[in-house]
Amino acid sequence: MKVISISNRKGGTGKTNIAYNLAVELSQKHSVLMIDMDPQMDLTYTSNLIMTTTVDILDVLYNQVTVEKAAVALKNNLDIIKGNENINQYEKDDETDDLKALLSEVKERFDYVIIDHPPTMIEASVQAIFATNIAIIVTQPERLAYKNIEAMMKDIKLINENIDVRILINKVDMRRNLTTKYLRHLQAEYSNILFTEYISISSAFPTSNDKRIPLRKLSWWPKVLTQLRKVMKEIV
Repeated sequence: MKVISISNRKGGTGKTNIAYNLAVELSQKHSVLMIDMDPQMDLTYTSNLIMTTTVDILDVLYNQVTVEKAAVALKNNLDIIKGNENINQYEKDDETDDLKALLSEVKERFDYVIIDHPPTMIEASVQAIFATNIAIIVTQPERLAYKNIEAMMKDIKLINENIDVRILINKVDMRRNLTTKYLRHLQAEYSNILFTEYISISSAFPTSNDKRIPLRKLSWWPKVLTQLRKVMKEIV
């Protein structure tokens, strides 16, 4: 089982769109568990899960239910653990198992676990990073997102020095001069950990969000889905 965290300390980078659609694409051939750790619960809303279950990620972190029982099947090969808007208040105590140990109980059931992180390094984030094999920092080719990467990488490595950190550039608009500028900066500084493929800015994401369907269920095949599938191939 491979645990993948989708993260950034800056909101608005599109990490939930990436997490959800990456999980959907992986589930075409693999069993996948999504975990919503963002208090905004966008992954939960996208999955139409708000009223389906009362069990959520806090129940798991506090060891009140197992991962197996908290996971809700969305379709064949794709499950999700619902988020909780109060996850920022979570504090681990010495009596509870950490997330890494909890996930190890379902390592035979799931091939991949996709975790959608909050934009802050809260205690739940620490738990998730410690359990993670690959951390994908979703960023944009702009100044505020760019300057955040180094600090984010240091935080991640302090928690889990064995983690594989990768950077995915999202919302790329090649019509803008600033895009070209910051793409050059990112490629020069992080060429060894950048995904070869970037994700373009696209109306497909807001359209699919509005319809609460994954990209592959749209009435057309968007370019960003092809790009995302290329990213997936670098992970598998």
